[in-house]
Amino acid sequence: MTEIENKKRELQSILEKDFTHLYGIQLDEEIQNSFAAIVENFATVTPPEGGFSDRMMEMTVLNAGRTSGKNYRAGNIKLDMSKFFASIVNGALTFNGAITGYIPPRYACVLGAITLWKDLYSSATVELSADDAIVLWTLWNARDDKNCVEKNKLLTLVNEEVADSSRKEITDKDLEKALSNLKKIRCIKESQSDNSKWWLSSWVSIKY
Repeated sequence: MTEIENKKRELQSILEKDFTHLYGIQLDEEIQNSFAAIVENFATVTPPEGGFSDRMMEMTVLNAGRTSGKNYRAGNIKLDMSKFFASIVNGALTFNGAITGYIPPRYACVLGAITLWKDLYSSATVELSADDAIVLWTLWNARDDKNCVEKNKLLTLVNEEVADSSRKEITDKDLEKALSNLKKIRCIKESQSDNSKWWLSSWVSIKY
């Protein structure tokens, strides 16, 4: 495997561990391929300059007898919500496997994405659920050109969404909990310019 492939496999392992713990599912090739597709359509990996195995400062003795420190540039993982949601909408990404008996494929993909987001970008110890994925999916599809959504319209929008998936309606309490979880993992926050709206984070960059 290349360095980038190794790091993406590590990200896939995060999903495998979290989903088996949360849902008790048995991993099979179909589910593993779905996790790999989520990583591929969500994460862009730039390896450290100099490789994964040599990240420390290397002291180089110059001809003049001086020593110089050569810094290796840290690796980077970019999680891109815009790219991710576009891949679901255009049919490039779906989820196959036993979990779809509990949650429809598009929401399973979103749950995978926010699981990675939480584990890599946030120190929050929240247990994410299908409701969190549904709320983020709804927010993303309802956002304006400033990546904002009006708070007072959200419950109606969410329940219009779940009506198409044969899931039970989400209550005010369910919505409040989902929004709290998404805030804790720093996917959303109140708009700085208008506190009657939620603002969505479209990407983050994590060094390693």
